[in-house]
Amino acid sequence: MGSKKLTLGIYLNIFVFLFLRKQYQNFNENMMSKIVKVIGEIDAKLSKQEIIALGKENALEISANVQYDMFKVYIELKRYELYLKTLVDEIKIVIIEKAKEDGKKDFEYGSTKIQFTTRRKFDYSVDEEWSKITDEMNIIKEDKSAREKLLKSIEGDFKEILDEETGEVIKVYAPAVELIEGVVLRL
Repeated sequence: MGSKKLTLGIYLNIFVFLFLRKQYQNFNENMMSKIVKVIGEIDAKLSKQEIIALGKENALEISANVQYDMFKVYIELKRYELYLKTLVDEIKIVIIEKAKEDGKKDFEYGSTKIQFTTRRKFDYSVDEEWSKITDEMNIIKEDKSAREKLLKSIEGDFKEILDEETGEVIKVYAPAVELIEGVVLRL
């Protein structure tokens, strides 16, 4: 059984290596191989916090290195992220089935432990009161969204509006605006 796992691990490493090699032939293969850790290269004994610290340390080293085009590095890392998320999601399905077949409840590797669990998921929609509350919450969400739209439309510090229920003119003040920088990436 252990040799099957080792063989699977070797095949997975070979597959990932060949895939990534093919992906980056046109993108300075040498550069990306220095940036991205190969499967199995990150010490299995590292804790989650240590892996995060390693990632931050590597990011500092990479960003300080002028030989890298940081825009290309970012794009390629986002591509890796998508690839790895897909890979993890697909492998997760396989190991859940394998755990069922083998009767496994957990598995340890280095400092990491995975547990196979079953949880209950409830469908409350059969209850009329629950459905009524949910409908009321949706109406409140719509009202909140409409209010936010009104507030965003205010030019200047405030706007005077007529309260249709009371006939009173009230001042509605513009919301504070914070500009947040980001990156939009389309693959």
